[in-house]
Amino acid sequence: MLPHYSLFNQNLSEHDFLLLNNVYQKEVRQLFPIPATVEFWTENVLPAHQQQSGFSDSLCLEICSKGQPRLIQGGLVIPLSTEQGGLSAALIWDTDPALLEKMDPDWLITLQESIIATLRFIRKVYVDPVTGLYNKRCLFNRLNQISQTDNDTVLLILNLRYRSHGAFAGIRRSMQISGFLKAITLGSVFYLGNNVYALLKPKRTSIQTFHYAQRLIKRLRREGMTKVHIGAVPVPEGDQGDNPKTILDVGWKTLAEAERRGPYSFSYHKTAEEKQKEPFAQIASFLAKKLNRHWRAQKRFGLILLHVDKQKRDPVDIEKQLKPLLDEHLVYVGSDEKLSVLFLPEAGVQKTKSLAKKIHAVLNSAKGNTPVSLGCSCWPYLSYRKSVTIGNCQKALKHGTFFGDGSNVYFDHVSLNISGDYYFDQGDYRQAVKEYQIGLQLNPDDKNLINSLGVALSEMNRHRQAVLCFTEVLKRQADNSMALINLGFAKRMLGDDQMALNCFEKVYLGKQKKEFFGAADLYLQLGTLYCQFSRHDEALVLLKELEKQGTGVQEYYLYRLLGEAYLETGEQIEAIKSLQRALQLYPSDAKSLSMLGLLYFEEGQGEDIGL
Repeated sequence: MLPHYSLFNQNLSEHDFLLLNNVYQKEVRQLFPIPATVEFWTENVLPAHQQQSGFSDSLCLEICSKGQPRLIQGGLVIPLSTEQGGLSAALIWDTDPALLEKMDPDWLITLQESIIATLRFIRKVYVDPVTGLYNKRCLFNRLNQISQTDNDTVLLILNLRYRSHGAFAGIRRSMQISGFLKAITLGSVFYLGNNVYALLKPKRTSIQTFHYAQRLIKRLRREGMTKVHIGAVPVPEGDQGDNPKTILDVGWKTLAEAERRGPYSFSYHKTAEEKQKEPFAQIASFLAKKLNRHWRAQKRFGLILLHVDKQKRDPVDIEKQLKPLLDEHLVYVGSDEKLSVLFLPEAGVQKTKSLAKKIHAVLNSAKGNTPVSLGCSCWPYLSYRKSVTIGNCQKALKHGTFFGDGSNVYFDHVSLNISGDYYFDQGDYRQAVKEYQIGLQLNPDDKNLINSLGVALSEMNRHRQAVLCFTEVLKRQADNSMALINLGFAKRMLGDDQMALNCFEKVYLGKQKKEFFGAADLYLQLGTLYCQFSRHDEALVLLKELEKQGTGVQEYYLYRLLGEAYLETGEQIEAIKSLQRALQLYPSDAKSLSMLGLLYFEEGQGEDIGL
């Protein structure tokens, strides 16, 4: 049976006083008979503003633990009951002390009851009745609060899809996922409808946000999500102003970009200025227009892209330095102070490389010179259009960053491996697959490219093709640990658990065991398979090793598996402890609740609780 609306949201939450601080303050001021300043104190969640009342945490804790309103010098503390026994209070001060002293204790209790009842009623306006999560109205209110502070934040919008049969199953599954998100994100989760959620996290760089999103996607996939898309937007965004609607509109567009990238994808919104700083910024169209008339009639040509790595006070005049090397047929085009390109008509690979070597020597030989890197490529090349040659030179420049300043690199399969990794790290798996596939056209035997292609295909749910990639790597190197691990994950997604077990076990028991150390997800995958195949003794050894490492101690799944392994090996007391720990991390985990209920029956610790 689905819980009725009245079962939700009866108690205040500590997070309310962060997200609805301004709304609650207004209500308490209206209930209080005289003008006063109102703030809220909570035991575990920091308030929206610095505490200005001067009331110490220890004093608030003492008063709230007793539960009775109390007049103190200069103010009033009114305890407020919150869910799961958390301690919170309304702090009232900056008012007439004489009037405070005249307030009757019984009236203060009545005031306390009125405040709690009013705040509970107001809370229902900001909470979704089915999932019990904060709604879009609450998100708008919080974004408004953030816009008035220096609290830089990232908004993440999640679109989740899963298989369900029937309306009842769909609603129940939505409630389960809502509880799961609330447990693993350790913060406030907003439900925007149609299985779309929002999170607010402290501001990170795009790479840090990507790694957080990647971990989140991995855990949601494990929970059976068929699609997970995440769009991230920094808040407040300088060029977007402080309008929450505008910020949310940008979030929807960023989410739409993530949806175009694959079934499990991420996208991070960047300003136009930030996009220009990216390694593959779109200078191609700008330079193509300038070079179009030069290469229009050419059957072949070479391009050398020059980048000033460390700009000094005075701009580097590259054209002047190169003048002795250039003849009348070569065309020099400047893009800005750092970037320029040299067009070589009728030049093939050897001529382009030879001239690039001479240019590199001239620009980087003199002591004290500003280092200049070169990225080179030619056309025709595979099936590329002429204009794409500039982008290939950019990829060669990115390749050159691995060799330091003042590098000289000709575009090749390694350049495509690096550009593919860049797109992969940005969450753009479709483009990553294209880069790896083209790289393999240039060098079909490159194990790194084959393995990387397999991983990117797995992220797009193309597991059968991914298996072919990992199998190809293992033909060349039978003990390649990354290929074995990746093959194990792909086989699990295809339902071949025995083969997945063989792959993970070969790494765990072999000389490559170091690949497992610190990788909680690998331990959990192998632990799950050991339990599935009733090898609970081996599962227990593995999972206790992970717990000892400390890398998975915040993972409810570890303690659920430990509970199952202890249960099946006859260690009921340890099983109860592990399952209780799992439920502390994820209170609505159905499997942990079921096993714990069974153990309560068997151990005689309360049939009612077990039921």
